[in-house]
Amino acid sequence: MFDVEQSVVAFRDKISPEPLIRLYDYWLSKSKEESIPSRAQIDPLDVPELLPIIFLVDVTWHNEEPEFSFRLVGSKITEVVGSDPTGKNFLSFYSEANLKPMTEIYAQVARSGVPFVNNSSAPFSDKDFVKLGRLLLPLSEDAVRVDMILGALFFENV
Repeated sequence: MFDVEQSVVAFRDKISPEPLIRLYDYWLSKSKEESIPSRAQIDPLDVPELLPIIFLVDVTWHNEEPEFSFRLVGSKITEVVGSDPTGKNFLSFYSEANLKPMTEIYAQVARSGVPFVNNSSAPFSDKDFVKLGRLLLPLSEDAVRVDMILGALFFENV
């Protein structure tokens, strides 16, 4: 599960660019002791400059397997992606080639309760490959089972 000391020292050093660090610091400020913050503790309006790159993903558990759907997606993300995935589940949003890898990343966060960060490139809409930073932060109403993921995508070369 989430370890505050490990996250502050080691995980934060892996995060870039700076807007993702700000979101991580905000999320960390809502963590009490070693527990995962709940959705009720998170108010995206606390970080208004990040709203265009923030998203929320609902995690629904079926027979111990997580399923994911987009609850809220920021305007910069929808602009770059070329559509608004709000309200869609992963199966109806991601292409066949991207469904499994994306589901595995989110499932890792949902099962472990540990944040995830990576930097990569990906094709979006009619654009060439775009560099992006992705940060996924678990949320839990009972501080045990992840029921939502707060995320952000920061795009470069857009």
